[in-house]
Amino acid sequence: MVPPLKGVKVRMYRTGLGDCFLLAFPRNASPADGQSDGFYLLVDCGVYKGTPEPGGATLIKEIVQDIREAVGGHLDVLVITHEHWDHVSAFHESQAQTLFAESIRLGTLWLAWTENLDIKLAKDLHDGRKATQTALAGVLEQTKSAADPCGTSELVRKVLDFFGGPDADASDSGGGSPGLGVTLLGAQAMQTEKAMKWIKEEYGKEKTKYLHPGDGPLTWDGVPDARIYILGPPEDPELIKRCNPSASGEEVYPKAMAPAIEAAFFAACGVLPKRLDVPLNKDDVRAAQAMSLPFDEEHQVSVEKAKKMKFFQEHYCCPGSNQEWRLIETDWLGAADEFALQLDSATNNTSLAFALEIGPPGEGNVLLFPGDAQVGNWLSWFGKVKVGKRMLGKDMVWSVAGKTITADDLLRRTVLYKVGHHGSHNATLRAQGLERMGRPGELMALLPVDEHVARDLAHYGEMPLRSLVRDLAIRTGGRLARNDEGAKPKDKTSTLGPIPGAPALRSNFGTMKPLYFECVVAPTS
Repeated sequence: MVPPLKGVKVRMYRTGLGDCFLLAFPRNASPADGQSDGFYLLVDCGVYKGTPEPGGATLIKEIVQDIREAVGGHLDVLVITHEHWDHVSAFHESQAQTLFAESIRLGTLWLAWTENLDIKLAKDLHDGRKATQTALAGVLEQTKSAADPCGTSELVRKVLDFFGGPDADASDSGGGSPGLGVTLLGAQAMQTEKAMKWIKEEYGKEKTKYLHPGDGPLTWDGVPDARIYILGPPEDPELIKRCNPSASGEEVYPKAMAPAIEAAFFAACGVLPKRLDVPLNKDDVRAAQAMSLPFDEEHQVSVEKAKKMKFFQEHYCCPGSNQEWRLIETDWLGAADEFALQLDSATNNTSLAFALEIGPPGEGNVLLFPGDAQVGNWLSWFGKVKVGKRMLGKDMVWSVAGKTITADDLLRRTVLYKVGHHGSHNATLRAQGLERMGRPGELMALLPVDEHVARDLAHYGEMPLRSLVRDLAIRTGGRLARNDEGAKPKDKTSTLGPIPGAPALRSNFGTMKPLYFECVVAPTS
């Protein structure tokens, strides 16, 4: 992968529903390591777990082999945006971990501050995520032997697939069922966690840099006219949990579940989030479980005992009576739907988001990589966010070469946008996002999506969102490259066919190959 003489070459690997981007910069000889010619930065590498072969692990191994050849066996910077399987699966032992370990040397690893568990909020977010994962794994166990008319187990399983599913070989619970790990104080290990552990503790050991919003501009020796501005994730606990816009398109805080309901759900599954300042023991969890029940212990009747009672037998167990609808002992599992979706969005919102400026400071073209950042992450880039009478977040201003740089300025000069979260409804803001990007005729977009996998296998609904693809097509003049180019639309809601009011999509601003799409961004227009 030969870098351009100026600017940056961007390669979007066609993983399907997943992110993998390789950037190549021209590099002058650097006294620090003596290397020359190319400087290579990789952003994520993964594919959705449910992708059928040979488009899953087989394709990822082929992609990593291509990356090895493209970078000449040396990767200068690896950026991991967040812990989802479709962004990190390549680093798991079941996919291409061995290829990275044995044939691609790493210079520096970049992670968001949310991966630094020495930070209290990061630790709380991590522990909360693990508790939710464990509780949801418990739901799957519960629904094996219970009616599930609403399809709760299917939705939960799909969400857990974004973490690679439970890791059958690892659980930090110290007990419980193999591959499940649901115990009073245990937490189920997910395959994404295992991949991240390898990335941090082996591949990136002593090479890791944790990044915070407002960091930068970051530069590299021997790479002229390239600098990185770190935009997110926000360090405010409310903003980082803000994921969804309102139905009208205006960004509002979603109504959170009451803490009591959350505690009850976790306790019913036999697990509670661990916190740095509140060490838990079995008595704490049992007390939470007791509080989650609607009746005090002296008024409770076990299911086994109830089945022996005449009233129960006449009104619930009578053969042919069709009274099963009266049973409520598994109704609490319905809350799992909401927790599963919250888990998915909350993890997306921890994404490391950054802008890459090519050319003179304050004048060069910008490439925007938001990961899968959602509403609160995006809003925080522009400075403090007003919530009621409070101002949350931090001022986001960079000074370089005597110029003041803001997120608004960076978006205005954006000429290449990596579309967030495969084109979902809440990962590209409108007024404080797409509508601020680029000048007419300059914007290009890369959409890492496989519509058929997203809709038919992952059941992600309308992904990519048709209205978003329409606006992207209009803003870019049709210059939108996507992983599933060439696929046939299945129905009228598809984004693979013509969309009324929008120009046809075209990828002729770069080179489309079976394994990847590639284009060059020059320093200035």
